[in-house]
Amino acid sequence: MSENNKKDHSQHRPSVFGPMLLITAGIIFLANNLGIVSSSFWDTIVNLWPLLLVFAGIDGLVRRDGIVWPLLLIIVGVFLTLRNFGVIAWGEWGRLWSLWPLIFVALGVDIIFKEHSSLGSIFRILAILLLVGGGIWLVGFYSNSSEGVSVEAVHQPMGEEITEAQITLSMSAGEMDVNAAGEKATLIEGKTASKAKEFYHEKGTLATYTLKCDSPVALPSRGRWDLGISTQIPFGLSAEMGAGEIVLRLEELRPENLVIEQGVGNIKVRLPARGLHHAEISQAIGQIQVVIAKGTAIRLEVSKAIATLDIPPDFSRKGNYYYSPNYDEADDVINLSISQAIGKIEVTYSK
Repeated sequence: MSENNKKDHSQHRPSVFGPMLLITAGIIFLANNLGIVSSSFWDTIVNLWPLLLVFAGIDGLVRRDGIVWPLLLIIVGVFLTLRNFGVIAWGEWGRLWSLWPLIFVALGVDIIFKEHSSLGSIFRILAILLLVGGGIWLVGFYSNSSEGVSVEAVHQPMGEEITEAQITLSMSAGEMDVNAAGEKATLIEGKTASKAKEFYHEKGTLATYTLKCDSPVALPSRGRWDLGISTQIPFGLSAEMGAGEIVLRLEELRPENLVIEQGVGNIKVRLPARGLHHAEISQAIGQIQVVIAKGTAIRLEVSKAIATLDIPPDFSRKGNYYYSPNYDEADDVINLSISQAIGKIEVTYSK
């Protein structure tokens, strides 16, 4: 075989994606038949979807389609699989997110040794794995250390003439926890463990407040916001996050409209029984949990791709909408729209 034929053969290695998918499917069905899978079988299937990323990464390595992107797919796939089975928390995503600069380093290593032999390929893989492993160790070391972590207080009073507010909370990655504020004359209060910018403006009876942190170089694992919003006035709330966890406990608050946008992570929202008219929740990958009080009148619209949906059994479906039992008779209703690409959507009654 000529040198050109050898080179052509090495560049057209068969895909292993299909065979790995068949093997995994066989193992899962066998485990179900033997009673090894304890949870719902189809829930297990859905929770294993990140393995598609792992298989795609392995396939890329076998076909020699570079090193960086296949390894990146494998790392993200393993992380999401472990998260789906509760082995690690969404908060740990911040640590993985903070390693993004290593992509440039890994790309450089990949380019330098790209035309080398199989030994060079092995060296590339080892070098990149060492970089990622070292990065994870450094992030874990510094995030577990209390030194250098600055906690900043948030306290925004409002004028006596203010009767409504529009609040925007935006962070790149981390944890966001919102509940009721303690002081009556305060629009929002709390603390942040990240450098955030505040913007506040009053016009007539309307107050506009924005808290934003979009620094790509800060360690997201340290970024936690604990905030309280006034119970005295109605408001609109927009919560935005790239990756992490959003927890909104709004039962005692007076939101009139709500918008939540997240890339990857976990969203937990407890809605008030009255006063909220419109709510939108959108997420690319992760879990969405919405808790409502029994008797809340709600219309639910769901748009999903690869995601499971769990709603109360007394909800009825009409076309593209799900309705609570008392929706038609209620004067105060919630129109809730949920959009998710991959993951799990759950709407439950509070206990």
